[in-house]
Amino acid sequence: MNKRSRSSLTPLMQQYREIKSKYQDCLLFFRLGDFYELFYDDAVIASRELDLVLTTRDKGKQNPVPMCGVPWFTAEQYIEKLVEKGYRVALCEQVEDPALAKGLVRREVVRVYTPGTFVSGTGDTVLPVVASLCLHHKRYGLAWCNLLTGDIVATEFEIESFNRTLLDTWHMIQAKEFLLPEQWGRDHQQRLQELGIHPPAWGSVPAWAIDEEYAHEMICRTFRVMTCDAFDLTTHVSARMAVGMLLHYLEERDAHLLETLNHPRFLHVQDRLILDMVTIRNLELFQNARDGGARGTLFSVINKTLTPMGKRLLQDWLLKPLVHIETIEERLDAVEAFYRAPNVLDTIRDHLKTIPDIERVCTRIQIHTATPPDLLRLRNALKPLPSLWTALRQLESKGLLRSLQNVHYLGEDVAETLDKALVDEPPVSIRDGGVFREGYDRELDELRSIAQSSKTLLARIEKRERERTGIPNLRVKYNKVFGYFIEVTKSYLHRVPDSYERRQTLTNAERFITPELKNLEEKILTAEERALKREQELYQELMYELSRKVSVLRELSRFVALIDVLQSLALTALKNRYVRPRVIDSDVLEIHGGRHPVIEVLQKEKPFIPNDIQLNQREKQILVITGPNMGGKSTYLRQTALICILAQMGSFVPADAATIGVVDRVFTRVGASDFLAQGQSTFMVEMLETAYILHHATPKSLIVLDEIGRGTSTFDGLAIAWAVLEYIHEKWNPGPRTLFATHFHELVHLAKMYSRIHNLSVLVKETEDGVLFLYQVVSGPCDQSYGVHVAQLAGLPEQVVQRAHTLLKQLGHLEDQLQETLGNIRGTRPPALFAQKKQAHKTFPYLVQKTLLDFDPSYQLSRKMLRELSELDLESMRPIDAWHYLEDLQKKVRSVLAHEKVPNRKKRS
Repeated sequence: MNKRSRSSLTPLMQQYREIKSKYQDCLLFFRLGDFYELFYDDAVIASRELDLVLTTRDKGKQNPVPMCGVPWFTAEQYIEKLVEKGYRVALCEQVEDPALAKGLVRREVVRVYTPGTFVSGTGDTVLPVVASLCLHHKRYGLAWCNLLTGDIVATEFEIESFNRTLLDTWHMIQAKEFLLPEQWGRDHQQRLQELGIHPPAWGSVPAWAIDEEYAHEMICRTFRVMTCDAFDLTTHVSARMAVGMLLHYLEERDAHLLETLNHPRFLHVQDRLILDMVTIRNLELFQNARDGGARGTLFSVINKTLTPMGKRLLQDWLLKPLVHIETIEERLDAVEAFYRAPNVLDTIRDHLKTIPDIERVCTRIQIHTATPPDLLRLRNALKPLPSLWTALRQLESKGLLRSLQNVHYLGEDVAETLDKALVDEPPVSIRDGGVFREGYDRELDELRSIAQSSKTLLARIEKRERERTGIPNLRVKYNKVFGYFIEVTKSYLHRVPDSYERRQTLTNAERFITPELKNLEEKILTAEERALKREQELYQELMYELSRKVSVLRELSRFVALIDVLQSLALTALKNRYVRPRVIDSDVLEIHGGRHPVIEVLQKEKPFIPNDIQLNQREKQILVITGPNMGGKSTYLRQTALICILAQMGSFVPADAATIGVVDRVFTRVGASDFLAQGQSTFMVEMLETAYILHHATPKSLIVLDEIGRGTSTFDGLAIAWAVLEYIHEKWNPGPRTLFATHFHELVHLAKMYSRIHNLSVLVKETEDGVLFLYQVVSGPCDQSYGVHVAQLAGLPEQVVQRAHTLLKQLGHLEDQLQETLGNIRGTRPPALFAQKKQAHKTFPYLVQKTLLDFDPSYQLSRKMLRELSELDLESMRPIDAWHYLEDLQKKVRSVLAHEKVPNRKKRS
């Protein structure tokens, strides 16, 4: 902010500076008449971020003040853009009537908007989620709230598991604002950013507000209870303190925000199937790996929702699948009821199409920012609900659906009130008037009648004066400065009566006033002002009445969201030929005719090839899958994980039949990625993710591993992959169900060593033109990788492909020697990670130390051999000479293979 002496500032700018000093971390929207103005640095930032014209105040002075502004009725859309980019905005309003103010109009900040607390009127651009983190007695407490739904959730975890647990939870909540203790400073924020947590905005809470007793007081006062026992926060002190941080922060920003919250609940990790951040990314649940978009994701396939509430709930179900069979079965029963009644399903969808975001309007009502169009959206949302419930009762009644069908239509009185109150097309703001219907309020109707009849009288006066004066273009007009007046062009001034009193002279006209017009003006303006004031009073009364109904409306919104999700899953099942899975408390994972839910939708040119899978902890705990790239191994792995997730979220699945033994976690290690900025290579990331899986898996987990060990040398990778498989087999008895795709064909021999490891492979058919991928997974190992064939299909130059074939044949003898070495390693227990590598070094020292291309004898001998062969005189060569030449050549090759010095021998002729 430019430095200017206080004495040189106008009273208005002194007022601005005093208010701004209390909100240094905010962009101050300062109300001046019909505009919100920004000054100094705030103006520079806003003009850049909002593409506004930057001008100046006091242009004639030495240091003019930068300024820009927006009309008051469009302010919300500009504020939304700013908070979306991580800014805080303080809204400073005129809190007294300028007409009644003595001197400078009093102004105050009435609301502070932040990325985590801003609730827009429409759309999902900025989801209002704010989170808080604290540490107490070596346990971290984490809490978050969504102001749209009113949900406030807390959890806690040990300090040892801080990094990964926080990251996984953060990915689930996707908060727009993250609160930390003020005393932590920038170091903790930096650490969290390095961990991968990048909220649009950071916030802080003072140290005195992060206290277990203060948190207890805040919770009891906010939710009007005597104790935290009902919320499971009495013994979970860290979580309670995190909730206290949230409540303190929200109250400081706007006390009305606390009115939007439901009772807090403690999240027990064991109540849901845990999907960590890596698994969510690898399985492309919400974002595809190609460009981060929604196309090609599981959510894009199953999302047939028609309401914003339904879409949010479906996202929540997919992020948090269930583990309790009873709850899963209730969801499946409800989906099946929709599935078996497609005609009713179509009717319900027709009703849902017209329902806007009830949750969003409810929140705006409670924080006193709801506009007349918001209330119109609420009215339109409530109108189709009786018909929706009538259609719902046509479905088979059972479990979850029965509880929905038995719900009495809750919003009938609200819909009736809004229908009586609102005109069909209300204005953007109550300040414009014209919100309420005629007949809603007698006093308002009377005031409007006075104003309306006066306007009719004005029209009569205009007509009478034209006739009396003979001035055909005489007009009765109005503006805020002069009120009502008669305007006459200069060409007719000679006809103006002496009784007209001149008020203003324009370039082409003159303006006059009469005693009659002056009296009528006072009557009209008084009636209009009183009518507008009465409308504002009525609006406040209506908002108060609606705020008392918000809890009921929120419950109604949850019911609508649930119906929307159920119909969405049923429609997906009908369109894509899904079946109801059998979910049991067992180690069995058996899928017949399983398909990848995304690929089968995107793949239009040819039918998707289904595959079976059988896993259990006793006999087939680990499946080692071999086969060529492009053959379908990764698809097979991913579709198995996706089918489990769909089943446990309560959805039908893409298969002919499926029996899913409940899993507690799904782990995936697929694809290649690196974090070079953090000093982590592709291989390091691979090892970090693998290590996390091995440390956190349980016997009830599902592990999906694709190409472990490919980021390092051949024998390092083989050794690690081998040891990982042994570890998974031997640590638990029985252990987690595991799918392990690999190009290390040597690993197929583990099936002979360990009873619960089995081999699968993808079928490939060799033809004269190359190879044909059949995408069929069968029992047994694959005999080769067909990598060169895949390279040819990718379009590598023919010269490269032919050379690769030649090298592949020359290196083929290594396989036999390697199998012999592996035969000596088999059965080594307990598994030692580097024992295999050590043995490989002894057997193939040259191969381990150098690359395969360096090993190729052709790189050292080919030119010399070709030269010798080209100079041989075959006609004069005796058989014994040919024998000696071949003997010499053989020694050279053996010497290279044994990493010995190649002897110099004279050429034989």
